[in-house]
Amino acid sequence: MFKKIGRFVTLSLFAAAAGVGTYLYLKNREAEDEFEDSGDDVNDDLEEFLKSEAEAAGETAEKREYVPLNFTRESDGADEPAPAEEAAEAVEEAVDAAAEAADEAADSVKDAMEDAGKFVQDAVSEVTEKASTFSFESFDASKSET
Repeated sequence: MFKKIGRFVTLSLFAAAAGVGTYLYLKNREAEDEFEDSGDDVNDDLEEFLKSEAEAAGETAEKREYVPLNFTRESDGADEPAPAEEAAEAVEEAVDAAAEAADEAADSVKDAMEDAGKFVQDAVSEVTEKASTFSFESFDASKSET
């Protein structure tokens, strides 16, 4: 009995899956048809717009002039440096300024280290001086008095 019910449930699931698959296929096919039709309208509208703009400007598509892509700079007689040369000069100036700033920073660090060395030497000499005059006998005597 359970075997027959299991087969019935399995057959029902396969039928439902086939029905859902068919429904989704038809639904997507209709959506694709609508999308294809709307694309043609958009292209037609764009072409009409461009044609009306060209007519308003007094031009037709055949008379349109395109800007040539010349990558060389035409000289008008003035000796102006090219943008690459200007950029190279600016980079060179920036590098020089950075080198000067690094030199100044190195000098200030050197001065600070010398000052710190003098401070440490003074502190060591002071401690050495006090240590040479220190005696354990005076320490023991002060301890016994209290």
